[in-house]
Amino acid sequence: TAAPGGTVSVRVEPGGGDLYEVTTTAGGDGAWSVDLSEVGFGPDDHPWALVRDTDAPSGADETTTRETVDATEISVDLASLGQPTQVTVSFTDAPGVGHDATVDWGDGTPTTPAEVDEGAGTATAAHVYDAPGVYEVTVTVADTAGGAGNPDTISGLAVVYDPEGGFVTGGGWIASPAGAYTPDPSLDGRATFGFVAKYLPGAQTPSGNTQFVFHAADMNFHATSYDWLVVAGQDRAIFKGSGTVNGIDGHRFMLTATDGEPDTLRMRIWEDTGTVVYDNHPDGGETALGGGSIIIHR
Repeated sequence: TAAPGGTVSVRVEPGGGDLYEVTTTAGGDGAWSVDLSEVGFGPDDHPWALVRDTDAPSGADETTTRETVDATEISVDLASLGQPTQVTVSFTDAPGVGHDATVDWGDGTPTTPAEVDEGAGTATAAHVYDAPGVYEVTVTVADTAGGAGNPDTISGLAVVYDPEGGFVTGGGWIASPAGAYTPDPSLDGRATFGFVAKYLPGAQTPSGNTQFVFHAADMNFHATSYDWLVVAGQDRAIFKGSGTVNGIDGHRFMLTATDGEPDTLRMRIWEDTGTVVYDNHPDGGETALGGGSIIIHR
């Protein structure tokens, strides 16, 4: 914004090209805009800009802006224990600007550089984990020109599974808290569950069965397929897959189960669109069983 009715001078530079100056008049509310096509900018050009309200005192109300580095998407490959896990990040920024990228693999090892493909707007790296688990991977993309919003970070989950690492079974109930069932957060009460998840000999995806019923909402979830199973350490298993809610397809789930003192469980169910239907511990924790048991089999 600028002084209402004031003249605004915009000095722009297209990613290392010539300098241009455009003037415009602010509206009655002080808002203004300029059409950079008037000085030859196309839809794929991303300018630096020095903006000054010419009606303000010299040096006042002057800002320098630039298109920000934006890490837009992250993809992390599923990998078996001992095989490389590859991460790929897509990013956008002004053309003709260099970038560096680093990866924090979430397992306590030092960060590593990623290989940047400026033409494709991607950064890739690979890492071999020492143990099965679900790790948070964070990629940092930095604009070497020092642009605004620099650097940007994006995170995803690396899943490392061991087909020989055991399986998990469980059955019982939890006290489902208010807020867990998104369509009606006021509902609470007993939720019953039963599951088995394991890798059959030679299989790369797990098999089994999972059912979860939240009685107050008449919600009945039934798994139809599994994506992966991770048995981490001696006491925890996490598995993810697809299923139905009251017979309706288009749902995903992830279940975390701990064989401990006490046994605990977290069930998260969401639609393919990303809308969460149920989560008994959205803060990432787990609920102690009210009855039943969870067993990690080795």
